[in-house]
Amino acid sequence: DKNWRAELRHGRTYFAVAGSNGNTELLRRVWERVSSEFLLQYITDHPGERPFCWWRFDHGIERPIINAVYGNVEGTKPIIRVNEHFS
Repeated sequence: DKNWRAELRHGRTYFAVAGSNGNTELLRRVWERVSSEFLLQYITDHPGERPFCWWRFDHGIERPIINAVYGNVEGTKPIIRVNEHFS
């Protein structure tokens, strides 16, 4: 289902009315069921990246947000911000 795939990739959006509907345990169970196939395809399509659920359930922390715009400016370092809303 399109909504589930989006949630596995990006996490729940503010406007989401389908998928886990905010139920973290349900999202975890779905991820455990589909993660092998989903991750293989995701890494093929997006080398060097990982989906939201990998960060959340496999790695155990929220994905760091790297501001690529400022990180690509010559002489600057990427800005990395880790959100605390999963703590």
